[in-house]
Amino acid sequence: MARSLDDMDLLFPFVSGVTAAEDFHLGVELEYFLVHLSDLSLVPYDADPGIRDILYDLASQYGWSPAYEGTNVVELFRGDARVTLEPGGVIAYASPPLATVWNIERAMSEFLEELTMVIKPMAIGILPLGFHPFASPDEVTLVPKQRYHIMDAYMPQVGTTGRHMMKLTCATHATIDFSSEADAMRKVQLAAKLTPFFVALSANSAVRERRYASCVSTRVHAWAGTDPVRTGLPDFLFQQNVSFMDYIEWALDVPIYFLERWGQKMVVGHPSFRDFLERGLEIPNGRGRTYATPDDWQLHLTTVFPWVRLRNYIELRAFDSNAPDIVLAIVALVKGLFYSSSSLNAVEALVGAYDKATVETLLQEAMSYGLEAQVENMSFRDILSKLIDIAKNGLCDQEKHEYIFLKPFEALALKRRSEDLNILASLDIERYIRSHLL
Repeated sequence: MARSLDDMDLLFPFVSGVTAAEDFHLGVELEYFLVHLSDLSLVPYDADPGIRDILYDLASQYGWSPAYEGTNVVELFRGDARVTLEPGGVIAYASPPLATVWNIERAMSEFLEELTMVIKPMAIGILPLGFHPFASPDEVTLVPKQRYHIMDAYMPQVGTTGRHMMKLTCATHATIDFSSEADAMRKVQLAAKLTPFFVALSANSAVRERRYASCVSTRVHAWAGTDPVRTGLPDFLFQQNVSFMDYIEWALDVPIYFLERWGQKMVVGHPSFRDFLERGLEIPNGRGRTYATPDDWQLHLTTVFPWVRLRNYIELRAFDSNAPDIVLAIVALVKGLFYSSSSLNAVEALVGAYDKATVETLLQEAMSYGLEAQVENMSFRDILSKLIDIAKNGLCDQEKHEYIFLKPFEALALKRRSEDLNILASLDIERYIRSHLL
């Protein structure tokens, strides 16, 4: 049988995102641990009270609409905003696409106020770190989403830290728009080359299993050992004249986790999507042969996890979870760097010549040393200072006074954050962690 999808089907998830520059929006996804205040342990889904109760209370008190898997509530919707669950129970708030950082500040504040009102009587707190400081993967139960159970069983086959990533990490994701294929791929390439600096700027996960982890982003360390085929920095990002088809060709060679048929998730081995596309697959239990559909392709694109992910928007995934003021600074930085033509030109002049080996070396240093990282004569502090200035100028060009959100990235603020991290090893770790609770 001939291919069940043609090139236009494969391209559609990307070309459908082309947006006029005057209509650009941006978004943010917050991932936060919910922990018992008594011992900072993660709150399980079905505890009493647990994540399930929190979702029900948000729905009943604040107008969120629940979505279910079987009889379990696993997601909330309100307009274009949503609340989802990561595998170990991390709660993730995704803002609607919004025009300004001011709008995102209001949306974030509203959600966090609602969440705080729900969890306060339960003696539960919000912990904005990139890695849970006390738990191990075996201590964390998965939420009742079948895809996560399938992934959990698969992770040890392809990496050493996939289960740590699934159950113990928390990130901040920023999303941006693009005006054309060329604009999209330029932004994706530059964002990939900026990844080490984004990691250094947001590193907030220096404790693992009650000990100083000897690196400042244990979250990035966990991702690095998850699954090299579907994560990291694909080779094509460092080539000339890249296109949507380059991203597609890479994603086609990533193995599939599962298929969805008749409302069920089915493990069918783990062939590449390309093999599935070319030959189809036998459905278990003698239920016939099936061929790739556009929905299968859309689903597959949600299961690839490069540092910069492309769909009908661009998702920057390098940032550790942080307190709200740092999150807003991240969003402002991203907007200032990527929504100004002069900023894009300045970023390209700064990092555009980096090859993959350079970026991977920088990423290793960022994971280990954060703001104090240095490679040969390159100081991360100097590069970050230039990037923050570029972003500030880009935001000033947009005339919405959003540059004030960059305040947590001023030199003195960064110096204090770095000093705080440097003395972590000599402090009472639990007291340090409690100081981060929202």
